[in-house]
Amino acid sequence: MTSPSSKASPDQRLEELLASAREDEEAGRWDSADLKLRLALKHGSTPALVERLARVARRGAPAATPATQAAPSSPSPRTTPAARPAPPAPVVRTPPMPMMLFSVLQRQALVLGAGFATRYPHPWLVWELGPQRPAGDAAERNVLDTLLPSKAGSPKSVGSDPVCFALFGAGPLRVGRADGCSVVIDDVTFSRDLGLLVCTAGRWSFEATTGGRVELAAGSQLQNGDVTLSFETPESFQRRLAGGPR
Repeated sequence: MTSPSSKASPDQRLEELLASAREDEEAGRWDSADLKLRLALKHGSTPALVERLARVARRGAPAATPATQAAPSSPSPRTTPAARPAPPAPVVRTPPMPMMLFSVLQRQALVLGAGFATRYPHPWLVWELGPQRPAGDAAERNVLDTLLPSKAGSPKSVGSDPVCFALFGAGPLRVGRADGCSVVIDDVTFSRDLGLLVCTAGRWSFEATTGGRVELAAGSQLQNGDVTLSFETPESFQRRLAGGPR
């Protein structure tokens, strides 16, 4: 048989009240802490306990406001921040456009005759004959600044053949010196990213990266650095093949 539990001593009761009051203080329950501290005073009054009781009373009391002070205005409704502009639509990367020498296409036109238009029913972008300074490596194509024609050094000729890019599809086709463009112009005087060739309702145009848009017709030319590009429709290109390179 166990003996009945003894009644808590005044000191134990005081410690329990102080511990419980401390929990109420930490939780911000000031009224409850004040009541427990006052009960603790009955078990033993100490200067520390009186000071703690006064501190709790001060923290728990509402802040006094002068009668003349205006009541705080209600917070203004939160306004929805202005919507950020939608990011530009990513440019669709297309595979590099096939490029062929003018003389090769000229021989095909002689062999195929009317069948040439069936095989190549699309426009062309022709890199005209002229000075050229190819990039020495990937860094010159993709990273280094574009050189001005006057700083390009000793240019060398492309050769006897213009380079012809077949413009399949409606684009957009990116034109530039950098790898990944649809039409890659390997010349360090040519911009890494000159702009886009776009076809809308059967009509082609060029949209420069720096701004501006140009409608393209048979024989329209784009010039950048030492490079001249000519846009040719299927019909105007066949006329060129019949007459030889410019």
